[in-house]
Amino acid sequence: MNGKKNKVLIVLLIQALTANEVQAASTASAVASATIVEPISITDVGDLAFGTISPGSNNGTVTVTPSNRVSSSGDLSLVSSNRSSAKLEIKGQSNMAFTVIMPTSATISIAGNPDATPMTIDSFTSNISSGTIQNDGSSSLNVGGTLHVPSNQAPGTYTGTFSVTVSYQ
Repeated sequence: MNGKKNKVLIVLLIQALTANEVQAASTASAVASATIVEPISITDVGDLAFGTISPGSNNGTVTVTPSNRVSSSGDLSLVSSNRSSAKLEIKGQSNMAFTVIMPTSATISIAGNPDATPMTIDSFTSNISSGTIQNDGSSSLNVGGTLHVPSNQAPGTYTGTFSVTVSYQ
């Protein structure tokens, strides 16, 4: 009988050990998801214009604010009033928050005239530094800056570009 008892005990022990192994493993399912939003973009719809300027014998600056206020300093004259901030349109997913990154500086020059000193624009400002895309999928951004005009600057039309970056927050 002892042999039968031992066999029963061994079988019970094996079952107990096997049962513990089965209970030690478990499987669960998890949900994976992703939400795709409209890509954010920015386009130029109106240029930053400092107007017509008559430089003097000393350096000067012209500042155009995002709200189209104009000021000048130094030795120069503002000849015309055709000055305006840059107008940019941001497009993207409605109600998504975004942030604006302004450039630190930009250069404008006369195309084809290497003798003309390029002029620097800096102190870029905008009417917003962050915001939310409107319900129609767009938002407006106005950008101003300060143009540095060297003394006795060569006459001509100076142009250049600057980059404004927008990204979702």
